[in-house]
Amino acid sequence: MAKYTNMEKLLQKVNKDLEDVRTEFYKGLATVLVNASPVDTGAYMDSHNIGTDTTKAGFKSKEGEHKAQGVSRGPVVERTLSRLHAEAEAVPEGATKVYIANRSPHSKAVEDGGKGWRTPGYAPFRIMRREAKRVLDAAVAQVKGSSK
Repeated sequence: MAKYTNMEKLLQKVNKDLEDVRTEFYKGLATVLVNASPVDTGAYMDSHNIGTDTTKAGFKSKEGEHKAQGVSRGPVVERTLSRLHAEAEAVPEGATKVYIANRSPHSKAVEDGGKGWRTPGYAPFRIMRREAKRVLDAAVAQVKGSSK
């Protein structure tokens, strides 16, 4: 019977470590996404979401909000990362579909470039996907290091 108890504890630890890796992975992806995102008014970055339901992801700007262009990047990055990390931690245990999305009206233009833009687009989601393996490896290393 003692061997069963030890195996049960080991499986509980493995499951906790897997959940921790998943959460750190989502946080890492959010950080890459935010760092790759431009800030003009803050509306685009404020519209990033992480969750299990695509209908909850949406444009966050309220009427009259985010009208000024050229807002300071630091506060927008700080509040967006704080919110996205909280959303990553709130993903239900065992969730099989998790979405990282931006449903702002101009998200496609930010990703791919807009009419008359001098840049082909900022590609924050492509950058995030490209960095996913590195972010996952870092999440595994972090959890492995903290679980010793």
